[in-house]
Amino acid sequence: MRISHQIALSFIGVLIIVGAGYFLFMRPRGLEIAAQKEAVVQRQEELRELRKVALQIRDVEQEINRLKEALKFFESKLPQQKEVDVILRKMWVIAEESGLKTGRVMALKAKNTGRYNVQPIEISLDGSFDGFYKFLLALERLPRIIKVQAIELQKADTKKKEQQSPDNRIQASILMDMFFEK
Repeated sequence: MRISHQIALSFIGVLIIVGAGYFLFMRPRGLEIAAQKEAVVQRQEELRELRKVALQIRDVEQEINRLKEALKFFESKLPQQKEVDVILRKMWVIAEESGLKTGRVMALKAKNTGRYNVQPIEISLDGSFDGFYKFLLALERLPRIIKVQAIELQKADTKKKEQQSPDNRIQASILMDMFFEK
């Protein structure tokens, strides 16, 4: 019985050593490995999110570049302040080519609006409605940005005896804004 007793005690001792080894060495190491695996999964998720953000940044950069190109296009349509007189002369010539008499061209006080200035212009014209329509079409085709604020049309004054005007004669007053660079 002594041998079986010794074997049983030896077996219990080995079990205690194996159990102690498991709880002292293997289990903490297993928990550490599990924590590291969880950290790896979390970092992989963060990498996926960063890739998404990187794609969005590229899209935003492309959009910024597209908007910069659009801004360059519109700025190219803005005359320099010194070119405003040239544009006014072109308007005068367009009015004459359209068969209109230019009564007055009055530049009002320019407005500063950040990156560009706005020059309000008031023009009085006299002539046929067809000529006025041609003038507006030609004005629209100018390579510069011009915004018509107001148009006032009146039938031409036929009370003067020396001027017998046809029915389509008008007097027009146009208030427009011309945009130009600072």
